[in-house]
Amino acid sequence: MARPLVIASVCSLALLACEAPDDGPRDAVEPVYDDREVAANCFSVAPGVADAILHAAATLDSATLARSTATGGVGLTVSAAQAIVAARPIADMAELDAVAHVGQTACRALARHACDVSGNCRAELRVATWNVEHFPKTDVTEDAVVSVVEQLDIDVLGMQEIEARGPFEAVVEALEGWSGELGHAADTRVGALFDGQRVTVTRTEHLFTSDSWSFPRPVLAVTLALRDHLHGAEVTFVVVHLKAMNDGTSQSRREAGVAKLRDWIDARRAEGRTRFVLLGDFNDDLRDNDVFGPLLASEANVTALTRPLEQRGDFSYVPFPRLIDHMFATDETADALARRWTQVLALEEDWNGDFVETVSDHRPVLTTFTYPVRSGF
Repeated sequence: MARPLVIASVCSLALLACEAPDDGPRDAVEPVYDDREVAANCFSVAPGVADAILHAAATLDSATLARSTATGGVGLTVSAAQAIVAARPIADMAELDAVAHVGQTACRALARHACDVSGNCRAELRVATWNVEHFPKTDVTEDAVVSVVEQLDIDVLGMQEIEARGPFEAVVEALEGWSGELGHAADTRVGALFDGQRVTVTRTEHLFTSDSWSFPRPVLAVTLALRDHLHGAEVTFVVVHLKAMNDGTSQSRREAGVAKLRDWIDARRAEGRTRFVLLGDFNDDLRDNDVFGPLLASEANVTALTRPLEQRGDFSYVPFPRLIDHMFATDETADALARRWTQVLALEEDWNGDFVETVSDHRPVLTTFTYPVRSGF
């Protein structure tokens, strides 16, 4: 099933509500033109690609528009290039389509230049982490997870506290075109879900399987290739669930876990792997430098994506309002994924029923990234 080209606001979607910035529509990474479109026009381009095409049509001179692709031009006919320049300003795709000598061939050429040459076509990748509390907590939890993933248009979901393989696999089955990976079993386990229309799994690693002191639930690291990424980038997503409770021993175990995660990242960097996103339930506040110091140190070259949320008082654990679910990204990830925003999704505030009692006592944390995509031509 093709994904929609425009995503609605994640606020007031059916059973759930949350706070989300209104930053316009979501770009698509499907081919620029709808497969059903047969007319020779530009109407079928996705919004983000349309913006890039219009930018090219508005800024490139007629010589560049008509120059061959082999010499860095767009490759339009001279007639089309001159007509575009003469028609400026061009407000939207309908106006571009109305320009003489501009049809599907010209639009494809503009899309190739805008996306493949200039790198101005961008798509979104929405990555979330969610402790689903003893999943499945009740007989409605599976459907709730599917609903949240679909309605919030999530692409990658790291999950914690999975207690049963069967319900996890049922969720994967219910999400058309998705795949899933489970971490090694312990008291509970972590897992991850991926939209196959957006990403391809290229590597799965089960980390620290013999270190139950530092990691009571072994860590799951999954490397994903981003479909249609202009440069064919891969990013490794590391799903974590550290020791809970506030006693000194539990804090020491969290300290050990974070230190070993930092050592693991440094070792991978030495091997040439640099793009990592860490996400999960860390069971502590970022203010606790004893725990998070190894990741927050400047020489770590790691950004705490959830730090602004904590600074403004957002929380992810509902019973005792604390932000204990976090997301981190190595600085090198920025060459493949640019972060737009990170947010906590306050699903329980407008849930049809008792969210905490039937689904989870944690809110999901979501980061929206963007990345450059190919035109598909």
